[in-house]
Order: sequence, then structure tokens, then C-alpha cells
Amino acid sequence: MRPNAPLTLCLILGALGCSDGGGGSASGGGGDFPAADPAPPTTNAGPGATGVGQIGAQDFGLFRQILDDGNIPAPGTLDAVGFFAEHKLDYPQPECGEDICVHALLGVQGNMVNGGDCTVIQIGMNSPLRPDAADRPPLDLVLALDVSGSMRGAPIEALRVGLHRMLDHLGPDDTVTLVPYATEAFVALEPTGLDERARLEAAIDALATRGNTNIYDGLFLAFEQAEQRRAPDREARVVLLSDGVATTGLVEPARLRRLAEAYARRGIGVTTIGVGRDFDVDVMRGIAEVGAGNFYFLESPAAVEEVFVDEVQTFLVPVALDATLELRLGPHYVVRGAYGTHAWRGGRHGGKAELPALFLA
Repeated sequence: MRPNAPLTLCLILGALGCSDGGGGSASGGGGDFPAADPAPPTTNAGPGATGVGQIGAQDFGLFRQILDDGNIPAPGTLDAVGFFAEHKLDYPQPECGEDICVHALLGVQGNMVNGGDCTVIQIGMNSPLRPDAADRPPLDLVLALDVSGSMRGAPIEALRVGLHRMLDHLGPDDTVTLVPYATEAFVALEPTGLDERARLEAAIDALATRGNTNIYDGLFLAFEQAEQRRAPDREARVVLLSDGVATTGLVEPARLRRLAEAYARRGIGVTTIGVGRDFDVDVMRGIAEVGAGNFYFLESPAAVEEVFVDEVQTFLVPVALDATLELRLGPHYVVRGAYGTHAWRGGRHGGKAELPALFLA
């Protein structure tokens, strides 16, 4: 699982020759950058500092699992967003006077190809807000839970334990709706608050495995339930969990992504959780990215217990919506690469990342 990790975007810049010959130093090329502060930054995890995370992968567990199995991962399995999310990075304390502080760090590295220099700009965010103290609106949480036959045994038991633990971190005005899905999806528990905790716990204990995996119907029904509860003073959120691939119903990945994207535009985001080694990582990650949510890869069923608590505490209610991070370079610099977000769009002389949502991490 991820530590307290802030949003990170690393840009590799060149002074007209960082990677394709020509010499020249990125540190002396005259870009419009202030001198770097020689003092080391204080740790982001220090008192009063909280990481700010973006949507998308929150770990690179799939890449790690393939290595642990003695195999060679494909390049696409190393998700840059998840890679940075699993590492605690140091930034100055969030003393900008705003809920989110943006920090830019600069470094220079030698280019072994042409003897010149490359400049690295690291952009990160953190916040003075504490997740346990931040005010949030009441939450209507809809859980679309894979209860197909492959969840039998340890996976379904870990799911029950995780859901029970999650209840301890809900607010008094929050509600939970359970939407199990297998060959078909159904509502096992209408929106229920902690004032009826016995009903919540009984419904969790009653989750049972059966049938195939109809992800589309489970996700669609969960979105319908969330939309029914949507109100200006409340936050509606869907969490989709699966340990396999869609085997029945509408199985086309594009249909699933379009569904998530449509509801994200209505203000209902979705977090996806893939359990084990057999789920469709591209589908689950894609749903989260277009659905203004997060994606978790859980190597073992036991990790399910932790992720539900993490989500309720930090990642279910955004601290900012529709944020834009823009970078413009001086005339002597060009962008050679941008890493750490899938939202970067730009060219040789700058660009921007449009981030649908930012969360305390």
C-alpha cells in the first residue's frame, strides 16, 4: 500500500540538446527560472503536512508481483502515477496560506550521451489540512462488490473484514449501499447509516459467492443508486471491486469506460480495486482514470481490509476539483518528457495537466 505520498510530476528538460546532441548546459541556458534554494526542504510528512494525491493508480503492485513471480513485466505494467504514489517524497512545509500548496524543485543531471546537462523539474503538492480534521460533506457510499465464484474462500472473507473495519471510520450522517454482482447485480442493502449498524453488519456478513462476473451491470446499478442520493450538500461515491475479468453481460472495455466517464461528468466518481492476479488491470485502471477516482492493485485478499479504511479516510471526498497545472518555459529550454501523471498535454515549450480531482493522501 502507499505511504503518505504527495502528487508528483517530474519533467525532463533540455537546453536545446539534452538528448539529441549539440552540447549546451540546461543549468546555464538562460531559462526563466529563479535560482534554486540551497536549503534542503523539510519533509512532507512532518507536522502539519499532508500529501495531495491525484486520480489513477495508487501503487505499482502489479509490476512488483510479476517480478516476485520471476517473470519480466511489460513496460505498460509500470504505472508512473502508481510508482510515485508508493514513495514518500520530501517537500517544503505547506505554508502558502491555501488549502493546497504547489512546490517546484529543480535539479541538473549530466547527459552521458553528449556531455551536456539535463534539467529536471519536480512539481509536487501538499496541504496543511489533516484528513482526520478536514470537514467533508456527508458521504453516500455505494459499493459494487464482485461476489462471483472466484471470490469464494479467503477473498470474500477478507472483503467482509474490510467492510466491517470501514464502518468504524464513517461519519454519523454517511450512508452505505451494497450492490453485489455476479451473473446479475442486485441491491443487497439500501442506503443505511450507522444508526442502523446492526443492519449494515448483517448485510456484510450475508455476502455470498455465486455465478460469473458481470462488471457492467454491477457498476451501472451502483451508479444508479448513487445518483438517486445525489444532493448539493452530500458527496456520492462508488467503489468497484473485482478479482477477475468480465465474463458475462457487456464486456467491452470501452463501454465500461464510457459509463464511468458519463457519471463522473454528473459529479459521481468511482474508485476501482483489483484483487489478486487475474483481474483486467487495463479495464479497472481505465475506469478509475476517466471516472475521477483511484485504482488499487491488491496483491493478496488480506490487503482489502486496509484499502477500504484508506478510501474512507482520505480518497473519497476531493479537496479540489478541476485543477489545472500549467508550465511555460523560457526560450532556451525544451520539454523532453513528463512523468508522474497521465493528464499531461503539451509540446516542446510547455504544457499543462488538467486534473479532475485532488485528494488528501
